[in-house]
Amino acid sequence: SELVTNAVAHSRSGRPGGTVELVVAATCSALLISVTDDGPETGLPAITLPPGGTSGNGLVLVESLSDGWGYQHESGRTAVWFRLRALGAARSGVPAGLPAPGAAAAAAAGA
Repeated sequence: SELVTNAVAHSRSGRPGGTVELVVAATCSALLISVTDDGPETGLPAITLPPGGTSGNGLVLVESLSDGWGYQHESGRTAVWFRLRALGAARSGVPAGLPAPGAAAAAAAGA
C-alpha cells in the first residue's frame, strides 16, 4: 500500500483520469511487486527523511522490509518495485530487466 499511496500522492496518477498499475509476480523463492504510475509531479522516487516529519517514510519502510527495491522511469511513467525473498532462499541480485536501486537516479543525474 505504501507504493500505491506514493503513486497517487506524488505523481500525475492522482489527477482525474490518472492510472496506477500493480503487478505481483511470485516464484518459489521470491515475490516481486511493482507499481507503475503516470510519472512524477516533482521528482523521481528517493528516500528522504524529513527531520521530525510524520510523513515521507514510505520508501524507508520499503527499503527496510524488502530484500531490494528500485525504480525505472521511461516514456513518462515510473515503475517502483521491491522484492521479498522467501525464508531460506538464497540472496540474489536485482530481478532480470530491472535496474539496481539508485541506478535510474544515477542515469538521470548523468553519472
